[in-house]
Amino acid sequence: MSESRQIKFDIEALLLSALCLFLWLSLLSYDPADGVGQLPGPLSSLIAIDSQVYPSNDQAHNWCGWFGATCAQLLIQSLGIGSIMVAVGLTVLAGWMFRVQSNYVRASRQAGWVLVILAVTTWVALLELRTPLAPVIGAGGYLGATTSTWLNEHFAFVGSLILTLTIFVA
Repeated sequence: MSESRQIKFDIEALLLSALCLFLWLSLLSYDPADGVGQLPGPLSSLIAIDSQVYPSNDQAHNWCGWFGATCAQLLIQSLGIGSIMVAVGLTVLAGWMFRVQSNYVRASRQAGWVLVILAVTTWVALLELRTPLAPVIGAGGYLGATTSTWLNEHFAFVGSLILTLTIFVA
């Protein structure tokens, strides 16, 4: 006999699925020339969005409009290629919530996914790879640039690659 479904988890999974769809559409239609301008209110003093291309578009060409262009720009600027990893992780979580009927995810899995994102962004920053989702600072975004700079200051290049690969595999 099958387990009875709980509507609470289905609603949570449905909302997460909608967020995933929004993220995927925003990232797939990302255009670095989309001018998102200043963020509203107190966010503008906390977060600065770098202009990627000059001249910028008058209106956002992102499929999700200005909000989608802003979210994609913030994700790509901070995580670079890791923004795809965030979208993949949330999509897997949504599918898992539909299947298992639970929103409980062990802390070790959460920490593991954070380490995978950290390792991927650091790896592409260390190798100076150019990807379609590469902001000005590099393919790993600010996270990859920060961690790769720290590793290069404390380890040799090969040691940095080995440590990053070890974190990814762990």
